[in-house]
Amino acid sequence: MTSVDTPFSAAQVPAFMRALRQDTPRGPRDLRLVTDTRVPVPGDGEVLIRVTAAGVNYADVMQTYGTYGGGPTPPYIAGFEAVGEVVASGGPAAGLRIGDRVLGLGPGAFAEYMVLPSAGTLRVPAGWADEQALGLVLNWATALAALRPLGRLTAGETVWVQAAAGGVGQAAVRLAKHYGARVIGSAAPRKHQVVRDLGADLVVDSGRPDLAAEIGRLTGGEGADLILESTGGAAFRAALAAARRVTGRVVVYGVAGGEATVSNRELNFDHPIHVIGLHLGILVRHAPRLFDQLVDELHALIAAGVIPPGRPTVRDLAEGPRTLAALEARTTVGKTALRP
Repeated sequence: MTSVDTPFSAAQVPAFMRALRQDTPRGPRDLRLVTDTRVPVPGDGEVLIRVTAAGVNYADVMQTYGTYGGGPTPPYIAGFEAVGEVVASGGPAAGLRIGDRVLGLGPGAFAEYMVLPSAGTLRVPAGWADEQALGLVLNWATALAALRPLGRLTAGETVWVQAAAGGVGQAAVRLAKHYGARVIGSAAPRKHQVVRDLGADLVVDSGRPDLAAEIGRLTGGEGADLILESTGGAAFRAALAAARRVTGRVVVYGVAGGEATVSNRELNFDHPIHVIGLHLGILVRHAPRLFDQLVDELHALIAAGVIPPGRPTVRDLAEGPRTLAALEARTTVGKTALRP
């Protein structure tokens, strides 16, 4: 086996691998399984992992249409969240060693091998299966960042979690309850019981046209103290209207429902609230110390039993196109993963 400080050799890792390649910007239907993709080579500060499971996220769907900001251009190997075993390193990698089981974010996750930057890469918690760790970085860290350092949640406040049955949404409901919030979750009616089981105090239909008015009614006309907005489109406008005036915060971390805008005039006169943007990859790059603090808090929450091992629905890599299509149609609940 190679040293952790030297690149891998062809004798230890195959030259080619199976992967899901997106060839056009026409959606998941043009995602196809290929067998002749070259295994990537890790550079400085990177590790090569043998992927054991890859997380499927709505951003993957957006990338297949070319609508995800800064996303890849076809043709590309799809996926960006994975867990697996470190098999090589391109140089010093923040204490990671050959054989470590790790999870992280990087391009090309829907494949047998992928490269991860050592920054932002976590070890799989002891006693957890690899696939159970999916979501720790993307879902739990995003939810924690939205609630705590960015959303400034305090006990007794009311939090409205949009898309509460999704990966980040489920984590946010659990964490918000742990930190003493009153939680309102919104989701499609068939997913309401899932959200209730997570501990939400109230659940509303995400499809109702008067969402802002309903949140206002449920908060006695005051509005929610903190709103986690991941949907975009009309839901973004509803969040602006439903936030408590002056002190209310809206943390925006998704645009699945389309783009929406707010003007400086609106923030001055109509919606005098705090609007905060969150993208975990940007947070890791530009606020690494804050990310380290999030990781420390995640470890403490795991040790306390607040964050349980995940239970993703795992499918074979070849089912990737159908899996992304189901996610696009909003027929999935919770985390979904592909196993190469």
